[in-house]
Amino acid sequence: MVYYSHVNEDNCIERDLAFQRECTHLYSIGGSGERVIALLDSPTLEHVFIIDNHPEALYLIELKLAALKNLSVEDYLFFIGHTNEKKTPERIKIYNQIKTSLSKKGLNYWETHANHIINGVLYVGNFERYLARMRPLALWFLGNSFKKKIEGNGVA
Repeated sequence: MVYYSHVNEDNCIERDLAFQRECTHLYSIGGSGERVIALLDSPTLEHVFIIDNHPEALYLIELKLAALKNLSVEDYLFFIGHTNEKKTPERIKIYNQIKTSLSKKGLNYWETHANHIINGVLYVGNFERYLARMRPLALWFLGNSFKKKIEGNGVA
């Protein structure tokens, strides 16, 4: 199966293809790794090939996979920054538990980018950094009435 969409954040199409066609091989653009991770429970999948122009994306996926293999779901979500957006050195302690699962290149990368781990790796992908830069501009452009409508309806 070969499929990639940069603008479609819903992976239902990929999941349907993987499960209906009983795919054994998956080729995917790396990105942040979330789309690939969401397909790993396909029962017939034997091999996954992840490619990306940015080595950092591959290191990020490797780190997330190591965390998934070694941590509880709760610890994984905390480690990547999903359940706690604040910077915390507690993530380094968790990283030290899983770093033996990383390749030499991955380990070298993360050892020199500990600040990303402290901040939560959920927010370090290229697209995520782009959104972080654009979000204040978009909110300014949309104005306070837009923010009030969203906040008033309990939409995060």
